[in-house]
This record gives sequence, C-alpha cells and structure tokens, in this order.
Amino acid sequence: MIFDLEKMLYLIVGSIDNEPWLLLLTDQRIIMIQKETEMGSFIQQYGLEEVNDLKLDSFGKIAALTFIFENKSLIKVDYLSLKQANEFGRLLVEAIENWTNKLDQFLV
Repeated sequence: MIFDLEKMLYLIVGSIDNEPWLLLLTDQRIIMIQKETEMGSFIQQYGLEEVNDLKLDSFGKIAALTFIFENKSLIKVDYLSLKQANEFGRLLVEAIENWTNKLDQFLV
C-alpha cells in the first residue's frame, strides 16, 4: 500500500458519511481506508497534485476537513479533534509544497 520511497506523515480516524475511515497522509498521496467486515476494505487514494482545496470547519474542539479534488469530487471528514485537523492540514500543505519543489527541479 505504501511505496518503498514513500514516507508516512500523519494518520487520523474520522467519519465520512457517518462511517469510520482512516486517513493516511504520505509525502505523495492521501489514502482513505474504510474497513469493511465482510467485503474487505474500501480504499481511495489521491495524489497530492489532485488536491485543489482544503477547508477546515470547527465547532468548539471538534472539526471537519473538506477536501476538494481536481476531478471536482468533494469529501468531508467529520468528527476530528481540532488539533488533529489543524496538524493534518498543516502537514498536507507542507507535503504539497515539497512535492511541487521536487517537480520544479525536474523541469529546470
């Protein structure tokens, strides 16, 4: 699931459509995993280049992250702690910046 040269940056559990999902941020992708009991697990993955926007909503100490991807899909992850949501967002922005800088080096 993780490539040899890929680094895990952060891991959180949240709710998508009232179902628990695990969100894994790496230096290359966002991987979302929903554990299924009978059918195995459902996995969605998005490259960092596919992230168009990220929105943080907070309600006291509870937060939600809304991801908007290049293909216009929108995924809202609810029931996160505000601290976890902030850290995930900060690390995502850093990962995208690092990925973009690496890409720029190949284009020069």
